[in-house]
Amino acid sequence: MVRIDYIAIDGSKFKAVNAKDRNFTQSKLDDRLKRIDEHITEYLLMLDTEDKEEGDPRQFSPKEIEEKVKGLRERKELYESYQQEMEKTGKKQLSLTDRESKLMKVADGGFNVCYNVQTAVDAGSHLVADFVVTDHPADSGLLETVATGVKEAFSLPIIETVADKGYPDKTDMMNCLEAGIIPHVYYRSRGGRKEAICQGRYRRKGSRRAG
Repeated sequence: MVRIDYIAIDGSKFKAVNAKDRNFTQSKLDDRLKRIDEHITEYLLMLDTEDKEEGDPRQFSPKEIEEKVKGLRERKELYESYQQEMEKTGKKQLSLTDRESKLMKVADGGFNVCYNVQTAVDAGSHLVADFVVTDHPADSGLLETVATGVKEAFSLPIIETVADKGYPDKTDMMNCLEAGIIPHVYYRSRGGRKEAICQGRYRRKGSRRAG
């Protein structure tokens, strides 16, 4: 029988079924709306220009310009509806295809629309004890949530967990201790030396989180 009382937690980014072009932030929408307004202004100036050079391949007919302006205004209305949805829901991002996914920094240093999957592995057997699919771009602040899932699933009064330097969060550490979870988390200090925080000396045996 596997005894799961010491676990390692880590996060992995899994690409969502959502292209980056179909993910929007407030700044991205602001930028696109600004460019649309600029294009509309340019096309309207073309309509007002009476002296056009004949044979200019860049010249559009009044009907073509009106169609382009109409298309831009329709797109502007669409982007404004995205802004209204974000304001209504309080979300900082909007993904159109995979609605719960978010733009996140990935291992190669770039960005992609992903889910952050937190996996808890038993330190002794290396078996997966639990996993949680999240839309959090970073691992920080997720330790207590994942460890609590394992603790409750295996009816453990106390559990210890270890995680890398991506997890330090003072509030999360305190929540762990109050829930009977002993966290061992590392961070890189300003001098470049790794130091451990919230080790065994902070144990609160048998403690539980209220509520």
